Amino acid sequence: MTPDPGARARASKEHLLAALASAPSPTRRARRTHAYLAYGFAIAAMLAVFWASGGPAHARGRPLVDTLAIALGATLLAGVSTRIGLGRGGSMVGRPSRALALMALVVPVATFAWLFAWHGHYVEPFERLGLRCLALTLTCASVLLVAMFWLRARTVVRAPALHGAVMGAAAGAWAGVAVDLWCPLTGPAHVALGHVLPIALLIVLSAALGRVVLVVRSRRS
Repeated sequence: MTPDPGARARASKEHLLAALASAPSPTRRARRTHAYLAYGFAIAAMLAVFWASGGPAHARGRPLVDTLAIALGATLLAGVSTRIGLGRGGSMVGRPSRALALMALVVPVATFAWLFAWHGHYVEPFERLGLRCLALTLTCASVLLVAMFWLRARTVVRAPALHGAVMGAAAGAWAGVAVDLWCPLTGPAHVALGHVLPIALLIVLSAALGRVVLVVRSRRS
């Protein structure tokens, strides 16, 4: 007997509505308070790690105007990825899977392209493999990811893995802003290992976590 596509669509819709109805609904004021606390703690932790690692003085071998311009571009990328990853896009079930997948791919590619575009604009003060940048990006991004997952836990109905992937990309992009203010190097090998690889790792890890942490669970399950 051939399955009825209409019946399957109705069953899927009923499942989504049931999941949404069973999800906790905190007040707007409570959500705002939770967000302020979570992101405030994450930002404070990121700043502590940044300054403990040497702060902007570590990049003093690069012209300040170039440092600020690079960080500005990274901030714009982080802002867009955050809006895509954390916003619902006017839909109860979140943004389309295609938009999420595209954003998860764009962030590491754009990060490499943006940093490499500055290669040769100034004399780089030293050479490094990129392991410290990798560690700093992962450390800064991890505290932000904890806040993101805590705030979005059990709220995603559709494509939780993709939502998690974009959250990982966004956290990596924001950590990248701090690292760009700290690191004066833009060579392709350094950028690939120290700046792009950690974002890719965060995307993969967050996609796996999204399946477990973000997805809405109905009370019946």
